[in-house]
Amino acid sequence: MALKAVDAAFAGFGIIRREPLTVAGWGLASVLVGAVFVGAFMMMGVQKIELPAAGAPPSASLAMIGPFLRLGLIGLVVGLITYSVGICAVYRAILRPEEKGWARLRLGADEFRMMGLMLILWLLLLAAYIVLIILMVIGAGVIGVAAFSAGGGGKEASGSAIAGAAAAVMGVYLAFLVFIAWFGVTFSMAAPMTFDKRALHVFRSWKVVKGHFWPLLGCFALATFVMFLIYMVFAGVQAALMTAVGGPTMFSALTHPQTPPNMAAYFAPGPLAVSLLLSFASAGFYAIIFAPAAAAYRGIVGISASEQAETFG
Repeated sequence: MALKAVDAAFAGFGIIRREPLTVAGWGLASVLVGAVFVGAFMMMGVQKIELPAAGAPPSASLAMIGPFLRLGLIGLVVGLITYSVGICAVYRAILRPEEKGWARLRLGADEFRMMGLMLILWLLLLAAYIVLIILMVIGAGVIGVAAFSAGGGGKEASGSAIAGAAAAVMGVYLAFLVFIAWFGVTFSMAAPMTFDKRALHVFRSWKVVKGHFWPLLGCFALATFVMFLIYMVFAGVQAALMTAVGGPTMFSALTHPQTPPNMAAYFAPGPLAVSLLLSFASAGFYAIIFAPAAAAYRGIVGISASEQAETFG
């Protein structure tokens, strides 16, 4: 089969059109997960915590860290599980259409392998980010000192040093953005390959991507752009609905930055209902986000790759 970048970029819409009940099932699962989070928030009393106002003593901030740290840990674990279950459900619709079940949702070997893969990829990105910070510090220091020395000291030299350091930081940052694009495309086939082969594969993704880098980059760039447009519309609808029920929005936080948000406002019946409704509606994002990689993988190696001999061994 041949890779059709545009078709792969819009593969998620195909799933929504072909399997609306499956996507609705993902929405119900998303609502259930959201309800669990709401319950965890309420059990820990986070909705009763008032964020400290500007100028409050440090002890006021420290008192509220504990509950949020616990919720953050819960969110990390639950997020990893739901992410892996969601991505595998989308991959089933494309790579194993014969595997039905309830909304194609499962929690088995495929999902646990996907969790392991996600952790490995996140650790690789974290290591790259640490290297970025080190390079920024070294680059800014070296260029700043060199510019200061070349200027012979004084105010003008200090200005040159600051400008040189800023240029170094910007250069490293732009290089990191290029690296992120390379990383995303190069490892993009790791998840569908891990799912298809029923074995953890990380670096073997490179062999699948070889010869297809630029079409894949175009595919993911197009999918990201479309996803951004949809998200902006979705954010606008969310803000309108929240405003209609008197709930907090991101715009209110931007327009009143000095006013600490009232956590209890998020748990009022109206805002809570809107949040759960939008959680259900956002299930389509799973298909739009995850399907392009699986469709591209299918285009490169074929739908029956799991039944073939190891092609990339």
